Amino acid sequence: MSKAAADVLTTSAPVGSCVAVCLWDPASGVGGMLHFLKAIEAAQTHDGAKIVAKMKELPTDDVTFGKGRIREDGRHLHAMYLWEVKKPEESKAAWDYAKLVKTIPAEEAWRPLDQGNCPFVKK
Repeated sequence: MSKAAADVLTTSAPVGSCVAVCLWDPASGVGGMLHFLKAIEAAQTHDGAKIVAKMKELPTDDVTFGKGRIREDGRHLHAMYLWEVKKPEESKAAWDYAKLVKTIPAEEAWRPLDQGNCPFVKK
């Protein structure tokens, strides 16, 4: 990682059900977590371009977003979910507030690659 990249890269360690390293670049609005660390391990390098290539090569799978992948333009593709808030009488336990209405497949949930005009995608 270049010195310039290291200067703008913010790291934090949120604590919740797990502890993880979060990376956030405020200039580009890009963040990442476990997948980034897996890519470093798989690529056996700290070269940014090689890590990004490995991140795009490896499938993603995490508790928050489930299975997915990182597309050529850097967008993380994963299923999206439509939830409906339950009526009070429908709730059966504490925190039982929502019911899943629909799962939207990743291919339908995100803008198609050819409509994004991303400069990272070669035409």
